[in-house]
Amino acid sequence: MFDKLFGSVRVTTSTYNQYINSGKVPMNVLKMIAFKIIRNETLNQQEMVIFTGMTKEINELIVKITNNK
Repeated sequence: MFDKLFGSVRVTTSTYNQYINSGKVPMNVLKMIAFKIIRNETLNQQEMVIFTGMTKEINELIVKITNNK
């Protein structure tokens, strides 16, 4: 299911730079990070930087996702 939903979602250089410059990240990237955490998958360096800065938002997504199961 993860690959079907997020197979093409990646933290691109452009997305990462957008986060560094503005603090904004597309929702699909936040959801992808949340799903990786739920599945106990390792985050890459850019994903970890985004998670560190947006922990509250990603944790809220994790709660919503896991409560919908």
